[in-house]
Amino acid sequence: MKPPKTNSTPKRPARRKTDGQKNKQAQASVLGKSSIEEKDEAIIKPINVNASILKRCKQHAKELGIKTLKEYTENALLYFVKNGMNPCEQLHSEEVSKEVVRMRNHIFSFLQKQEQQYVLPLYKEVFTQGKNAEQSVDTMLEQMEKMIVLLFRIQQMIHVSTSTMLHVSDLSAETINDIKAKNQAFVETHVSEFMKKLESDQK
Repeated sequence: MKPPKTNSTPKRPARRKTDGQKNKQAQASVLGKSSIEEKDEAIIKPINVNASILKRCKQHAKELGIKTLKEYTENALLYFVKNGMNPCEQLHSEEVSKEVVRMRNHIFSFLQKQEQQYVLPLYKEVFTQGKNAEQSVDTMLEQMEKMIVLLFRIQQMIHVSTSTMLHVSDLSAETINDIKAKNQAFVETHVSEFMKKLESDQK
C-alpha cells in the first residue's frame, strides 16, 4: 500500500555564504552600514582607500567625538559639496603653501645674514656719528636710505618669487590671494621686529 501524498516539499539546505558575500558584508560594516539598508540611503560600491588615510580618518573622527566612520564620511562629503570646494585642489594648495613657506624661509635666512653683517652695523655707525655731530645731515640721511632699501629687499624678493611660482600653478584666485596675504603679514611682522631691535640698540 502506497503512503498518502502530502503537499509539503523537503526543505533545501541553507546556502553557505561565498567569500565574496562575506567580503561585501565586512566592507559594509566598515562603512557603518547594516545588512538592512534604510530607504533614504544608497548602497555604494566598495571603494579601496589607502590604509594610512583610513587610519587618520578614524583617529580624526575619534578626536572630534564622531561615533561612526559613516557619519564622519557623510559629513565630510557634504562639507565639500555645500562650500563648492574641490578636495583635490585643497590638497594641492596645501603643498604649494608649504613650498612657498620653505622658499620664503630660505630667502629670509640669506637676508638675515645681510642684516647682521651690514644693516645693524650701518645703523650703529650712523647713529654714533649723528650723535657726535661728526657727519652732515645729508650724508646721514643717505646712509639711512640705503639701510631701508636693503631691508625692504626682503619684501621684494619674496613677492617676486612667490608670484612666479603661483603664476605657474593652477590654484584659484582666492587661494593665491590668501597665500600672498600671509606672506605680506610675515614680512610686516619681521620689519616691525627689526625696527624694535633698532630702537632697543639706540637706547
